[in-house]
Amino acid sequence: MIPSFNLARIPHIIFGPGKLANLYSLISQYGKSVLIVVGASSLKKSGKLDEIQMTLGDKMINYHVISPTW
Repeated sequence: MIPSFNLARIPHIIFGPGKLANLYSLISQYGKSVLIVVGASSLKKSGKLDEIQMTLGDKMINYHVISPTW
């Protein structure tokens, strides 16, 4: 279970084609743990979620994936 936390400001959002390559260097600027919030299924169906999880594991970065239900 994820412990409680407060969000104080809107995060820096990077979005668009080819931006996934920037993910791992961005994470290292902030620490060694990430929360990945995904939609219903498109990221998983595309295979990108598996790629992200494998790379995070290889880089020894802790992660937790959640998919909010609306």
